[in-house]
Amino acid sequence: MKKIFKLVRKGLVNPRNIIAAYAYPLQRIIPLILLSILFLAAGEVSVSQELIGGLSNNMSTASKHLPEFNYILGNLKLADQAKPLYYQSKSFQLVIDDTIQATKDQNDVGLTPDQKAQIDDDTFLSLFFFKDKSYAQLGRNLYAIPQALTMFRSPNNLTMTLNYMKNHQFQVLLYFLLAFSMVHGLMYVIYMAITAMLLGFYNMRLSVPLSFLARFKLASVAGFYPSFVLGITNLILPLFPYPYPYILGFVLIYIYIMLREHTKHVHKIYHKLTGQEMTPEDVEKMLKESQNNETQVDTDSPSRSQKNLNDSETNPSPINTQIDQPEQKSTDSKQDEDKN
Repeated sequence: MKKIFKLVRKGLVNPRNIIAAYAYPLQRIIPLILLSILFLAAGEVSVSQELIGGLSNNMSTASKHLPEFNYILGNLKLADQAKPLYYQSKSFQLVIDDTIQATKDQNDVGLTPDQKAQIDDDTFLSLFFFKDKSYAQLGRNLYAIPQALTMFRSPNNLTMTLNYMKNHQFQVLLYFLLAFSMVHGLMYVIYMAITAMLLGFYNMRLSVPLSFLARFKLASVAGFYPSFVLGITNLILPLFPYPYPYILGFVLIYIYIMLREHTKHVHKIYHKLTGQEMTPEDVEKMLKESQNNETQVDTDSPSRSQKNLNDSETNPSPINTQIDQPEQKSTDSKQDEDKN
């Protein structure tokens, strides 16, 4: 793990240095990917802080207007003097009305025009408590609450739920951090894969093309820099709610600079060794020599093994000689006994 962070530090000095990342096992780069995701998720929590704080305050305010109610035989029943509640705010909506009943399929709710007019479908989070059914709506998605009878059996239970975000702010932030980490984990991997595919266009200028996995590893290492900067920036001042286009653009430019600097470095070494400038013909010649050497090693391996085998047969090892000596000695002693 220290090696990958050392490589990241070297990459700040010269982008050429991170080209070594393509030879690293993916397991060594995963901690860097996880850190990038964590920084992005923390920045997302900061960007969403206004929404989280507003939702917490609106839910707490709604808890102060709850009517008296209870559940009788599984059906919601308001107190005699209580009126249905239609609470609306910028981010939260709460409806408690025992005159509304779900249809037979339990997936649709029959509302009068007046009731529909009092409900805002664009609210971020809504809770609906009807006579025989309860729902939670997040955005445009409606979800049934099967355990409403036990979870919200009295105004006190519902009050505790509505005040949870305000009374447990640290835990709520951790929940959001975990949720955003899961979302950004998926998004980060997808964007790094897209970036790796786009980096494939650079292979047209390379003598030795980079594989998709190598490009993915290089993109993941290079992507740590903008992820760290954007995450920290959003923690201080939430300016980048959608950081991935910036990350993608940075990585493409950074990898281009890395390849350019690496090419210059190779040319410089070649010039020092030969005193000449490297040409495309020289590169092609070096590649052919490398391929020939690999082929020569493969073809020589069987002959070398056969030669070693023949040598071992014609020239026995000292171990074999040492094993044969006691047998010769025992034979000579037996002949002496026969003579006697």
